[in-house]
Amino acid sequence: MTYNNRLALNVGISFSEGVNVVEVGKRIDQRLVELREYQPVGIDIGEVYNQPFEVDNSVQGFVVSLGQAVAIVIVVLLFFMGLRSGLLIGLILLLTVLGTFVFMKYYHIDLQRISLGALVIALGMLVDNAIVVVEGILIGLKKGRTRIEAASDIVTQTKWPLLGATVIAVTAFAPIGLSDDATGEYCGTLFTVLLISLMLSWFTAITLTPFFANLFFKESAPGEENNEDPYKGVVFTVYRNVLKFCMHHAYLTVVFLVLCLVSAVWGFGFIKQAFFPSSTTPMFMVDVWMPEGTDIHATADKMDELEQWLLKQDEINYVSTSTGQGTQRFMLTYAPEKSYASYGELIVRTSGYEDVIPLLHRIRDELDARHPEVEYKLKRIELGPSSGSKIEARIIGSDPTVLRSIASKVRAVLEADPDTVNIRHDWRERSKIIQLSSTKVRLDVTVSLSRMWTICLKCPFPGHGSDCTGMAQT
Repeated sequence: MTYNNRLALNVGISFSEGVNVVEVGKRIDQRLVELREYQPVGIDIGEVYNQPFEVDNSVQGFVVSLGQAVAIVIVVLLFFMGLRSGLLIGLILLLTVLGTFVFMKYYHIDLQRISLGALVIALGMLVDNAIVVVEGILIGLKKGRTRIEAASDIVTQTKWPLLGATVIAVTAFAPIGLSDDATGEYCGTLFTVLLISLMLSWFTAITLTPFFANLFFKESAPGEENNEDPYKGVVFTVYRNVLKFCMHHAYLTVVFLVLCLVSAVWGFGFIKQAFFPSSTTPMFMVDVWMPEGTDIHATADKMDELEQWLLKQDEINYVSTSTGQGTQRFMLTYAPEKSYASYGELIVRTSGYEDVIPLLHRIRDELDARHPEVEYKLKRIELGPSSGSKIEARIIGSDPTVLRSIASKVRAVLEADPDTVNIRHDWRERSKIIQLSSTKVRLDVTVSLSRMWTICLKCPFPGHGSDCTGMAQT
């Protein structure tokens, strides 16, 4: 291993479950400062990946996003539902989020990227139930009902439909949380937090919302009630006419909806499919494979050459390399490569996230132009589990020769496409090995012992003569 072109030792620190990573990181930094006076001359300590720092930045960023999302929802409600209604629904939203935090604490769900992201996703849905109840109460008040009567009517009428809609929304995320693979492990809290928050929004909508509506809204004075249709506005009129048309032409409506579904599926084919986006951490890795059979020292020389080139780039913060196998697993989504003498890995951190993509393009051009013997793969840090490649083909059989032949044909097909890069197969090239027969092994051992005995007879140390028995020492 090297760090900024100096030989290095790698030390990994793994955090216990349930601890505050940021606080533990601060204590580690404090202890390293205390030990600095005992640090031997010529030995420096650098960081490849500081998880407490990254977690702190990530959580702070998500908290800011959560606050922005809450503010946007409340402002929109104030504009489109009026001051009292907007404040009421905003208050219910804040209480729902607060209640979600309480349940997260009770069920030991930490504040991290996925759990906070789930709240951001749920914000738009958390106000739906409250909006339905508030609008129903306002309509009832306009019809001359008392606050209690209006609240009782709308809750009785909508509580079970709202529960059904909420369950459907929760069920949409169930495959993520109930998956038993790496995705379920990584995103389990996404489903759990959505389940808690959405069910809590339904509960607050049918309990707290009528209570606060009784405090916020005023009843019509006696004699002011009227039976005027509250849905006589332009928007309601257009919507009513469209709804009547759809109901009177049911078959045409079904055909239209099917066409909309087909066009939506077709349109989504043009959208990049990525459930997990790449991390904004300004780091990336470069996997390097020399031809199979390359000595590990030759691989190390190549890694040194690439490292020196990278350190000359202005955007570089630091470069760490490992030769022979991958680095220790420093984050959940990183899978270190196993031990291969012809393998090396570069871990690069840039000054900022905006420097990552341009530098990756320059590295690709450099490797293609000056290192044609190298197979490589450029990897950004992902926020979730990812496969080894965008396209993978697994060929299973009993004859290695046939498998290699098929792999070559598959590789030729992929190489014919100009848009494919980094094509390789994990069996690599054939390499020569030396195998000794049992007869030759015995002969070599005999010769070796004879030579050792001869050297021992000529031993220059005092007191060793022809009867020297110090063959092992020699």
